[in-house]
Amino acid sequence: MPLPIFVPVLELPTDFLQLRVPSSSVRLYSPYTPNEDDATNPATKPPAGESICLLHGRLDDFLHYARGEASDWLLQRAHDICDPSLKRGSLVVWKRHEQIWAPVSQSEQLIASTYVYTWPAEMPTTLTKISHRENRSVTSRGGDGPAMRNSVATRDGGRCWISKVSPSDNRHICPKRMGDHLARQIYEDFTGQTPPPTLRVTDSAFGLSLSPVLGPYFDNYELGLHSIGNNQYEAHSFTTVDEQWVKTVYGTLPKGQVQNEPLLHGHFVVPQNTNATGLPPPGLFRWHYLQCVIKKFGHDDYKKMTNIAYPELPIKIVNEDDSDDEETDSDLEWPSKCWDVHRLKAAEQTEAAERHRGIAQWADSAAG
Repeated sequence: MPLPIFVPVLELPTDFLQLRVPSSSVRLYSPYTPNEDDATNPATKPPAGESICLLHGRLDDFLHYARGEASDWLLQRAHDICDPSLKRGSLVVWKRHEQIWAPVSQSEQLIASTYVYTWPAEMPTTLTKISHRENRSVTSRGGDGPAMRNSVATRDGGRCWISKVSPSDNRHICPKRMGDHLARQIYEDFTGQTPPPTLRVTDSAFGLSLSPVLGPYFDNYELGLHSIGNNQYEAHSFTTVDEQWVKTVYGTLPKGQVQNEPLLHGHFVVPQNTNATGLPPPGLFRWHYLQCVIKKFGHDDYKKMTNIAYPELPIKIVNEDDSDDEETDSDLEWPSKCWDVHRLKAAEQTEAAERHRGIAQWADSAAG
């Protein structure tokens, strides 16, 4: 296969992988204003340069998430960034020893090299926007927050999707400050279905029950559910811990205290009731998982593109208790605040993990 002229061959560290796209196939977004009907209205100008680096990182880190899916995992992430609805593109990879670009089959193992995602040049596209979940909300009387929380709790039996313990909290797959229009756009792009005209970001399809230990990771795109079948998922953890700690489904535990607790990363996940109405479609989890991948591997070429971030509206749904809406104090209030808060949270997580482990063991013995 001839060398793609839009991608110069760059020398990478021998253990690095990068995913790129040709700039000529991409279009930038125009500035967003709250009054626009189309919040993703693209401009016609392509980005500067010959190519855009979308993802990059150590090969071993990519393999940690690709697991048995090999190159198909990377292809699916490229689809999700560039063409989530139709998935028309394909991958080529630079083979260093042969000095050629070669097509990539879905079953071949990932290698440390440059991958390029290409699709027909006559169909330029915009890239999936990035959610930062960094804005704070202001108080508003009204909204459907309590209704959503009750609906999700009833559907899930009040139990965490991952650990199956209770109590659990309602967590939003898409930030509610994104608003209904963007939520419907994500629904359409990632499920391939036209959303119901009454679909709202506070509907139960945008929520799931998670334990207080795991919920904050999900909120911050540090824990994702990777679809592996019909309402079947793997939990993927996108944070790292020191060697003396282990991340389990009940929380982060000291290595010496781990007994038979299931590890969080790679844990098989199904909803409490797979036949329940109002379950999140796999496409919404696909979008959330992509945000986790971008946070972990996203390159500045992509993350700093013009108008690439999702806009968020300054609203608050009354009585919602999501951690991303909690008010926080200034770090300057006392000199050791950062350390004190970190130490307190670590202690709380260990205590909560041990409590959830005890509940799970009791439930198993009662069931037996």
